Amino acid sequence: MRVRIMNTKRKTVSIIIKNWNAYQCLETTLNCLRQNDPGKDFELIICDDNSRKDVIDKLIKINAKLILNRDEKVGAPSVGNQGYLVSSGEYLAFLDSDVLLPENWLADLIDEMNDFQGDIITPRKQAGLVHPSSGLTLEDTWNRIKSRHAELSPMEQFHKYSEGRNINEFSKVVMEEARPDATIIESPPFFLGSCCIVVKKETIRRCGGFINKPFHPYGGEDADLCWRIGKQGGKVIISGRVHMHHFEHSSVNHNKMDFVKEIEKNNEILFPAWRDDLDSYVSREKKNGLTSSMIADRHILLKRYITWRECN
Repeated sequence: MRVRIMNTKRKTVSIIIKNWNAYQCLETTLNCLRQNDPGKDFELIICDDNSRKDVIDKLIKINAKLILNRDEKVGAPSVGNQGYLVSSGEYLAFLDSDVLLPENWLADLIDEMNDFQGDIITPRKQAGLVHPSSGLTLEDTWNRIKSRHAELSPMEQFHKYSEGRNINEFSKVVMEEARPDATIIESPPFFLGSCCIVVKKETIRRCGGFINKPFHPYGGEDADLCWRIGKQGGKVIISGRVHMHHFEHSSVNHNKMDFVKEIEKNNEILFPAWRDDLDSYVSREKKNGLTSSMIADRHILLKRYITWRECN
């Protein structure tokens, strides 16, 4: 691993972006950060996971702390941990390399987290939100756009999805229509996906680090981190103020990774470690009248756990 430090001045927030090839998506995310002021003073850390030389040549021109894993691929959980270890911010914002975020997103998330005395927060993405024109959920609408216009670039697909709006305009319409409240989730079993999370650095230190299990190369670390925070009494929050767009799986698709297979492999680490807590949740909900099938429908990870539990 090689680390380039561009600026040693301490910042309020460290924005940590994980990257693995798929430079077009990373460039889109970086352009969004430049165009939409996050609202907080920040340092930028890019953690690259063994990308091609042509991608590295572009990364070294970016004004950021740069972590390069040139000798081997260490996996998304480990590069996130590398970013955590070199960060200087009081708050850490972990981003995938394929997200769009509106103006002032960072300041709004930090303010909202502190208003609720929370420890970790994520923006609203698609769940529970309705597209302003199609009447379908955001998820269904986005999946239809991707399926019907697979030949377009991610940003061209987004422009069709948003009907020509930029992320600021689209997020405003979506959130004004939905007017969601902030949601403090029960964790475990629920968690925040790591495509965009803001967390206090002290919270990560207090709960044992960004990762403390050998997850590789994809998945598991986001659930495990949220569950460790929740077990210590921390509040895990879905924002009621900030909406984002996630293109989803850009790097794994670009690199032809079977990410479902890798998630299942890491679940063999995650599930045994959290078996007692997950069993306790399932047992409680069954006493409340729910069937295993109804519990599984609440979240894909619960579905995978119940299937795993039946075989173990």
